Amino acid sequence: MNGGSLDMEDRELVLVVTGSMDAGDTDFEISTIPEDSLAMVHRISGDDLLGISVGDVVAYDLGSIEVMHRVVDIDSDAKLFVLKGDANVSEEAVPFDAVTGKVVGVNHALGEVASLAKAKSVLLIMAVACLAVMLYSIREVVCFYRKEESNER
Repeated sequence: MNGGSLDMEDRELVLVVTGSMDAGDTDFEISTIPEDSLAMVHRISGDDLLGISVGDVVAYDLGSIEVMHRVVDIDSDAKLFVLKGDANVSEEAVPFDAVTGKVVGVNHALGEVASLAKAKSVLLIMAVACLAVMLYSIREVVCFYRKEESNER
């Protein structure tokens, strides 16, 4: 918190688009991450990586996509995190310097809303609905003023 407000300087909200971390509840702080959830990723590097422990969910870049998987082992000598999606069978070894952040929060409901908002058809429907409300409001204002003018005569 920053003076009573949320400090997002080194955090980012990321929409989760796969179910690789949705295998049911676990005993970890970040238990599960269902598809279409919003995950808050705390961006880290350097010495901050030393605070990562088994059970944490970390983000790393895999080509042009960002992947979020759970740390299942740490090889400090080789400077590798062994990661696994909770719903995946295989593990992957990721160098310390490839990790871009740690997942510190997850909200599935907000993710569903964000997923809906990303759909172009939903945006079109929302725009049409807003336009309809605006036109109705303008019509009501015009009718009100016409009625006022006729009462003054």
